[in-house]
Amino acid sequence: MTNQIPQQNYLIQLLILSSLISIYTTTIVNTFCLVSNCKSCEANNVVCKECNPGYYFNSQTYECSKTLCLDQYCSLCSSSSTNSCLRCQEGFSIYNNKCYSGVCSLIGCLECYAINNAIISQCSKCMDGFYKAGVNCYMGVCDIPNCEDCDGPDYYPKNCINCKPNYTLELSDHRCYTKECYVTGCIKCKTGVADICTECFTGYRLRADNTCSCDIENCNFCPRSNNNMCQECYPGLFLVDGKCYKEICSISNCEKCMDNSLTSI
Repeated sequence: MTNQIPQQNYLIQLLILSSLISIYTTTIVNTFCLVSNCKSCEANNVVCKECNPGYYFNSQTYECSKTLCLDQYCSLCSSSSTNSCLRCQEGFSIYNNKCYSGVCSLIGCLECYAINNAIISQCSKCMDGFYKAGVNCYMGVCDIPNCEDCDGPDYYPKNCINCKPNYTLELSDHRCYTKECYVTGCIKCKTGVADICTECFTGYRLRADNTCSCDIENCNFCPRSNNNMCQECYPGLFLVDGKCYKEICSISNCEKCMDNSLTSI
């Protein structure tokens, strides 16, 4: 009877150890891929599903082989293209997936422009957390929808200088509109019809004639930066301190009265 108890304890310990080994195998070992330069594996970590950047899956050897770069100054190419560089050798920098002589050292800049096969101190693409203003990068966010290039930090509110591809810059409010839509204040036009709006920007309301008007009563246009301040009233009305008024003037032959003789409609 006394010999059975140690034997039972031994069996329990063996079961616990077996469970621990199984847990280790499924949770720890399986997190590592046995194929070199493989990003993601399957079938017990011996078959690669996706190779690391700069490598491609070789169907003959079932390994991840390094992509041979056509650019002699490139140290790492895209797995999908031998002519698309991801990382350059020391002393060279990337611009449009190619390597050029020089170092892009501008603060917040991810890629600098290249002219005559050399990098120049003008930024073409900023890092995350920075926005592009001209040829420099500034910490912060350009919050204008579809804008590629904003005013610098000394400007507030910011205006868009250059829009993203497939958008056009409207100089009246410095916003970016789709090339298929030319209605001021409109973010979306009817498909194939550039002058019929179906959705307006915040601060504008959609009118019955499918145009956008400012939320301010009798205001024809209000700037993006401040939707509570009118910039242009409807014809026949007068703009005073961001609001639209009709003029009540009792002075004979007076072309314009003082502000205190104006009343809001």
